[in-house]
Order: sequence, then C-alpha cells, then structure tokens
Amino acid sequence: MNVEHVEVYVCMNVDCRSRGAEAMLAAVNAQLDEQGMKHVVTEKIMCFAACNLGPNIVIPSTRCWLSGVTKEDAGAVVNYLKGEEDISRFQQNNDPEIDTMIFEMIDAGLLDKECAN
Repeated sequence: MNVEHVEVYVCMNVDCRSRGAEAMLAAVNAQLDEQGMKHVVTEKIMCFAACNLGPNIVIPSTRCWLSGVTKEDAGAVVNYLKGEEDISRFQQNNDPEIDTMIFEMIDAGLLDKECAN
C-alpha cells in the first residue's frame, strides 16, 4: 500500500446515509486523526451501485470494497489501512459483478467526488 497517499472512498448516497454512512465516516476520520494517519484521505462518493449492502467503503489502492461498515467498525478499517487487520467479514456479502463494476468505474475515472457534500 502506498504510504504517501491512500484514498478511501465512502458512499454518501441516500441508502448508505440512511444506514449511518455519515457517522461511520466521522468515526473513521476521528480514528485517522488520532493515529496521525495524514496520508489517508477520505472522499465522499455519490454511489457504488451496492445500495442494499451499505454503508460502503472502497479503497482503490488495495482493490478493496467493504460493505455493511458501521461507525463501530472504524477501528477495524483503520487497522486494515495500517496492515494490521483482516477485514474479510466486510466482504462476505459482496457481489463479484458489482465488485468488478466498482473498480472498472474507478479505473475509468468515472466516480463523481464532487456531488456528495
């Protein structure tokens, strides 16, 4: 993982927000701040098309999509970013076709980072 800059995308569409994405993002950011992980940048994204599995986080540098992440899981996410935790429990319900589509969108530069404020 590139320790100079790591992007973490968090879905902020209606379904993920209704399941606590805002509180989860705040908790992840607080953990990152506490641990001085300034090389990790969180970005709000409008949608990953995995609405029924959210809140969703995608970490492009590790080709990692996490679903069903709550604010209580913030520590696990940050520990994963440090290389210290297995997060497979957040991937067990992921649809492989959606997983492929998410990374194809990222690779093509099709994610809109500006629309989720």
